Amino acid sequence: MFSVVANWKMNLSISEARAYLELFFAHHPPLDKIELLMAPPFTVLPYLSTMIHQNRFKIASQNVYWESKGAFTGEISPPMLRDLSCTHVIVGHSERRQYFLESNEQVANKARAVLHAGMIPIVCVGEDMLAYKEGRTEQIIKSQLALFKEFEPVWIAYEPLWSIGSGHIPSSQEIAKANHTIKAELPQCRVLYGGSVSSQTLPELMKVKPLDGFLVGGLSLKPLEFCTFLQELAST
Repeated sequence: MFSVVANWKMNLSISEARAYLELFFAHHPPLDKIELLMAPPFTVLPYLSTMIHQNRFKIASQNVYWESKGAFTGEISPPMLRDLSCTHVIVGHSERRQYFLESNEQVANKARAVLHAGMIPIVCVGEDMLAYKEGRTEQIIKSQLALFKEFEPVWIAYEPLWSIGSGHIPSSQEIAKANHTIKAELPQCRVLYGGSVSSQTLPELMKVKPLDGFLVGGLSLKPLEFCTFLQELAST
């Protein structure tokens, strides 16, 4: 089944999330062909967890710490997320690597802890504009995946940093090449694409093989546009 992970990032309070979800669930298409995962801020997770039984979606967290408990002020543990009905956890998002200086080792520690807690890590990898222009995409991806060879199950989200929020994406051939690199390193993984995913870029993105899903950012914050996108995706 094709997977779509909606990463809300640091957006939507609980009251805003209620209004969003009321509108979204009133208009979204049947999800028989799509596995939908919602990844809201931590504050919305408890509310969202009350809705999974009457609506067909799963819950992902945007981040996690690798210890199960302890004196780590401001962090949240894998067991805490599991208790809130999370089935997946995003780790190593480009914004975490860029703004919070997360290393490959820290990302691997988080992914390992997620697996030990019975959830699935969604590991983000990708190159910046300089590496893209220099033709180092494959090199960057391999270096970011070096610590994940034995991880299973694991999802890998290829997100070119220069594409995120820009409205521009690599060609379907370039994305397919990156995805083949990922599958060669981790044959057991599922591969997602993230970066300016929209109705406008969908026709080009659906040419990509292999592709198991999308990691969606800004689009997922617009409930009606997101519903339209899911309808278009389900029709392909």
